[in-house]
Amino acid sequence: MISGEIFYPRRAQKCCRVGAVWPPGTVTYWLCPHPVWWPVPRVTYIEPDGHAVTLEVKSGRTVMSAAMEAGIEGIEAQCGGNLACATCHCYVQEPWLDQLPLPSEDELLMLGNVAAERRDNSRLSCQLIVRPQLDGLTVQFPERQS
Repeated sequence: MISGEIFYPRRAQKCCRVGAVWPPGTVTYWLCPHPVWWPVPRVTYIEPDGHAVTLEVKSGRTVMSAAMEAGIEGIEAQCGGNLACATCHCYVQEPWLDQLPLPSEDELLMLGNVAAERRDNSRLSCQLIVRPQLDGLTVQFPERQS
C-alpha cells in the first residue's frame, strides 16, 4: 500500500460528504462531524428454492437493484424499479416488516397485481431502500413473479 493512500475497510463506507473513513486505525482517515462507524448493511435473499444468499448492500440502494446485480433467482424486475409492475414482489421476514416505512398508495395498488400469493408481509423490493438500521434484513422471493 502506498503511503497516504486511503484504505476502506471491508465493511466500512464513507460516513458523509465531508469525508471520513471509519473506524480509526485505517491507513488514512479524515475527521468527520459524525463520529459513528456505519457498517455496510447485509441483506439476506431467500430464493424460491429455499437457498439463502447474503449480500452487503450499500446504503441508499434498493433491495431490488442489489438482487438484480447479483443475479438472485426469483426476481424479474421488468420495469427496472419504476413501480410499474409487480415482478419484484417479495415477502419481508419478521422482525423487519415493522422497521420499514409503510407502503405508498402506489405500491399498495401494484401489490394488487402480484402473480404469487399476496400476504401481510408482501412488499415490492424496488421500494425498499437499504439503510444501516436494516442490517440483517431478510426477504424471500415467491415461486413466480409473472
